[in-house]
Amino acid sequence: MAAVKKTATVKQLETKTVKKISSKPEAKRLTAKAAPKKIEAKPKAKQLTTTKAPKQITANEPAKKITSIDSKRLTDRELSKPPVKKDRYAQLDLSVCMEYIKKMGIKESIEDLTDMLSKQNAAAVKETLLKSYGIKKTSFTIKKDGFNVQVIDAVLKKIAEKHAETGSEYGDLNAEIQAVKALSLTGDDEKNANLYHRMFAVMEQLLMIGQKVNVHELSMIEKNIQISDLETVVLQFMQIANGVLDKFLYRDVEFYESFMYEFCSQYDDIYWIIEQELQMDIADLYIRHQDYQRGDVNYGYLLRENGIRDKVYSRFVRVYENIDHDKAKGLAHEASRFTSVDSPHYAYIHKIMAS
Repeated sequence: MAAVKKTATVKQLETKTVKKISSKPEAKRLTAKAAPKKIEAKPKAKQLTTTKAPKQITANEPAKKITSIDSKRLTDRELSKPPVKKDRYAQLDLSVCMEYIKKMGIKESIEDLTDMLSKQNAAAVKETLLKSYGIKKTSFTIKKDGFNVQVIDAVLKKIAEKHAETGSEYGDLNAEIQAVKALSLTGDDEKNANLYHRMFAVMEQLLMIGQKVNVHELSMIEKNIQISDLETVVLQFMQIANGVLDKFLYRDVEFYESFMYEFCSQYDDIYWIIEQELQMDIADLYIRHQDYQRGDVNYGYLLRENGIRDKVYSRFVRVYENIDHDKAKGLAHEASRFTSVDSPHYAYIHKIMAS
């Protein structure tokens, strides 16, 4: 009996031992934790970092990649915004930047800012604008508004660049203006035609300057080319054109009309001075070229839209006096209703009526 008990005990011990050994997953986990093996793979990382590739490509490409990564990190930290904004404004047109500062509440025009820059430097002008409109440097942001106060710097810089032209750069134009101002119409048609072409070349250059620097006041151009009284030059050109274009072709009159209205659309200040006179000149030229309908329509518009009808009627009568005297006399009778005794045109109107 004692021997049997011993065998059972041995069996039990053996089975228990087998179970313990076979069921030990820890050993597998330990072996699976071949993280050390992965750690041993570190030489691969070392190979990547120590490869001679960086040494071979030290010139360009890695530098570009590194800077691009750095720039991305900077934008994430919002550290690269100033250069981005600067580039952005540099690529924008002045008119777009002007729209931005208008949204800030700044009312000054390009001409106003040009005048301010002629008296102060850009930094002082910016400070004046910020104080005048109560704008703080943090009042506007790219994220919220699409622009910030740095757009003011861009505007002032663009204006300064566009108005960098000085009188010396326009020395030839200045000299030509002085020369033609001293000339007038003569009895020689050829000389008169040459004078018209010279004056037209001057006017064309004045128009191009305004378009180039985006200025809409002739007085501002006077500062750029350092010459005064350009209004006189414009009036002189109109006088010469009115005196010679009736001997030119009909299409030359049409071209003159188109050019002068383009000139007036560029320079608002001169438009209000010459508007009525220019319209009457053009109407006269069409009538002299026997386009009576077009000329009469122009005069009809002037008579409807203007309060000084005695002056308009006087011009209307005068242009027909040597073309169709009966029509001139009929117009004089119409004019008498709007011409008082103290009018400077009274005597002429009544003279034609009595003729």
